[in-house]
Amino acid sequence: MINIGSFYVFLGVVFEQVSSISGWTYYEALFLVSLNWLCTSISGFFFWTPMVSLAQSIRDGSFDNCLIRPIRPLKFCIFRQFQYTFIGRLLLAMFFLTKSLMHLEMDWNVGKIIYFCITICSGTMIHGALLILMGSVSFWVIDNSEMMNLITSYDGVRTLIDFPLSAFSKWIQVLFTFIVPYAFVNYYPAVFLLEKRGDTVFGPIMVYLPPIAALLLWIAAVLMWGAGLRRYESAGA
Repeated sequence: MINIGSFYVFLGVVFEQVSSISGWTYYEALFLVSLNWLCTSISGFFFWTPMVSLAQSIRDGSFDNCLIRPIRPLKFCIFRQFQYTFIGRLLLAMFFLTKSLMHLEMDWNVGKIIYFCITICSGTMIHGALLILMGSVSFWVIDNSEMMNLITSYDGVRTLIDFPLSAFSKWIQVLFTFIVPYAFVNYYPAVFLLEKRGDTVFGPIMVYLPPIAALLLWIAAVLMWGAGLRRYESAGA
C-alpha cells in the first residue's frame, strides 16, 4: 500500500513540472492509474497468493492438497485464501478514482456505465490470467520468481501502463497491446470513457476489445495451467 501511495505522490510531482503527458492531463492520468490499481487489487484478492506461492508449494509438496479436493485444482487454489491485504490498495485506488472523476466531470450515460463495469471485469480477468500464466511456469522450472517479479513487483512491466500508452515507442505499444495486453486494462477503456478518440493507438476499434482480450488471455491461462498440471501429475505418477 505504501508503494501505491508513493506512486500517486510521484505522479503529482511529475505534473507539477509538466502540464500534460502525451496530451493527458493530471486528472486523466490519475484516472488511468487508479483504473489499473482497482483491477489489480480485485484480482489480487484471489490470484496473488496462490500464484506467487505456487512454486514453493510444488517444491515442498503442499500443492498435492489441491489435487485431493472434490473441486478443480485451479478453482480450489483461487478461492482457498482471500488476500485481504489488498483491501487497503483497493480503497486507495477507489479514492483517487473518485477524485479524478470529480475533476474530469465526465458525461456519464447508460452505455458508459455498462462499459465501465465491463472494463472492471475485463481488467481483473487480464491481471488474474497473467498471474496464472506466470504461476504455471512453476510446473516446468524450479524457481520462477524472476518471471513473477516482472508482473508483480512495483517496478515491473505492469507499472508502465500507469502512463498513457501513446507516450511510449511503437514496440512498447505493440508489447502491451498484442503480447502482454495490459493496455486493455486501463488505456483503451480510458480512451473511450474520456472520449480521447484521437489518442487511440492501433485504431478506434481497440476501445471495444478489452472483453475479447480478457477472454482470449483467460483461455490461454487455463490451457497453460492444464498443461502444467498434467506434467506435474505425470511426474508424480
